[in-house]
Amino acid sequence: MHVDQLYLDLNAFFASVEQQEEPRLRDRPVAVIPNMVETTCCIAVSYEAKAFGIKTGTAVWRARELCPAIVLLPARHDVYVRYHQRIHDEILRHVPAVAVCSIDEFTTTLGGRDRELAAARALADRIKRGLRETIGPAVTCSIGLAPNRLLAKIAGDMRKPDGLTWILPAEIKEKLAPLALDELPGIGKGNLARLRNAGVGTVSALLDLDPRHARAIWHSVAGERFLRALQGGPYGELDTRRRQISHSQILAPENRSHPMARAVARVLLEKATRRMRREGYCAGRLWVGCRDRSGGRHGVEVRLPATQSDRALLGLFDHLWRRIEVRAEPSLKKVSIGLSDLVAVGARQGDLFIDRRLDIERRDERLAKAVDTIKDRFGASAIRYGAMPKGLAAYTGGRIAFTRIPLPEDCMQ
Repeated sequence: MHVDQLYLDLNAFFASVEQQEEPRLRDRPVAVIPNMVETTCCIAVSYEAKAFGIKTGTAVWRARELCPAIVLLPARHDVYVRYHQRIHDEILRHVPAVAVCSIDEFTTTLGGRDRELAAARALADRIKRGLRETIGPAVTCSIGLAPNRLLAKIAGDMRKPDGLTWILPAEIKEKLAPLALDELPGIGKGNLARLRNAGVGTVSALLDLDPRHARAIWHSVAGERFLRALQGGPYGELDTRRRQISHSQILAPENRSHPMARAVARVLLEKATRRMRREGYCAGRLWVGCRDRSGGRHGVEVRLPATQSDRALLGLFDHLWRRIEVRAEPSLKKVSIGLSDLVAVGARQGDLFIDRRLDIERRDERLAKAVDTIKDRFGASAIRYGAMPKGLAAYTGGRIAFTRIPLPEDCMQ
């Protein structure tokens, strides 16, 4: 009896970190929220809060209604990043290599005797014990063992919190059959509707499909890859090349006017361009968007010669923002920016003639990199393009996304 993959999922990670940091919060309902305003929602909740029906995405007002005693805490992304790194280091004490799937998920490929189920279970127990001893008792994890990463993730989700579950090749259908289709990672509303339209209403029925049929249902080779992995075959990773860099911010009440929202969006763009330069890319498209108080969504974009220049991108941003102001209501709720059509610096095509505009742009890029160096040494607030807006939410541009873990300097204003 062998398994090939170990998948570790931290339980209610942000909330459990807060409980670890502050012992008085343990065994109490806790929710982490982006900003201390009533108009936002919960981004992480402890299991004590989940017992009241509070989930990720529950509005703050509704969370208070469901549990008047709930403790609401502002997100501290820099703290969660530090814990993530400590946990990563602890896992590496037990395995030779570990892949980071997200801020709270890790996986490792098992080899040698560790593939035997008994040895894999003993390894998982050692990792759990190591986390309790080096990180603390409040930060727990669920671990799944299975033939591939997808099945190991599903196994880990079966028993939370602090669980250990395995799926052997001969047990796949037996253990997956009780699940609903939308409990499988990768099956959202769109794919769920396609499956039902194709007459596939259960996990058992899905497992019985020919993988080529799944390709037709998904309208993509991703469906075939997904089903082959679900049936116990190899889990082929899709292309993970960087496609875009984006940031967004739910606006605090004092930042909802057009001038203040514009200032917040400019800070987001500065953070995104700095991150883009650090990763070695240039952008060929800039997108700016917002959502106003009534729910209206507005977005504008522009193509440009691939660049890393703050001056060029901020200039285009000002042009796009004027178009946003014409379309949107006077009070905004959210702003977003995106840099896309990314190409590696060394791969962008040069102009046939090196004109004055191109020379100025390259000088602007060198200036931007010099500014990055100053910020790296003295902090992100050491030098800025324009004034910092008042009441700016913490961690603007440095928030943790599903698969993006910001660097510590991203979490600084």
